[in-house]
Amino acid sequence: MNQNNIENPGKNVFSNEVEEDLISFWVKKFEDAGVKEEVGPFDAISSWKEDPRSTVGYGEPILVDVVIDGKKTDVYRASFGENNEEHSIYLHVKESR
Repeated sequence: MNQNNIENPGKNVFSNEVEEDLISFWVKKFEDAGVKEEVGPFDAISSWKEDPRSTVGYGEPILVDVVIDGKKTDVYRASFGENNEEHSIYLHVKESR
C-alpha cells in the first residue's frame, strides 16, 4: 500500500533516494492538479490540517482552494538557506473532497 498521500506525505529520511522519490511523488500530484508551474521547484514538503502562517517563513498562500490528491488545499512556499536557494512547500489540507 502506498503510504504517500496528502495526509501522510512521508517522514524525515536520511536517504536521498527516498527523498527524491517523495519529491517526484508530489511533483506528479501537482502536475495532476495542474499547478506544477505555480508551485515551482522545491526541496522539502510537508502537509497538515493547521494553517502554517504562525510558522516562520510562511506568509500568505501561493495557491488557495486547489484540489490535490482529492483534498481542498492551500499551498504555501518558503525560501531559506544562505541565498534563499532552498524552497519548502507546505500543504494546508482544509477538507477532503
